[in-house]
Amino acid sequence: MNFLFGNSKVEMIKESDKIALKKLGTHLRKLREDKGLTLRELSSACNIDYSNILKIEQGKINITFTTILDLASALELHPSALLTYTID
Repeated sequence: MNFLFGNSKVEMIKESDKIALKKLGTHLRKLREDKGLTLRELSSACNIDYSNILKIEQGKINITFTTILDLASALELHPSALLTYTID
């Protein structure tokens, strides 16, 4: 579902997508912690504000493909490693 408010498009995220985003975030947090990185260290390595990384880890925001590439590069992983987890 998409709604238009002024010049901004607001997307309503399906409940199943919210669950998937939370699982992606949990997986990202595990990968970050496995590398021994803090939020700020990962932020510095991929040039993404640490507050946005926190929101990703909490499943609060949807991310783009280029964000996946940036995170994977900073974690020294193949991008598929970020997307390889069980959704259920």
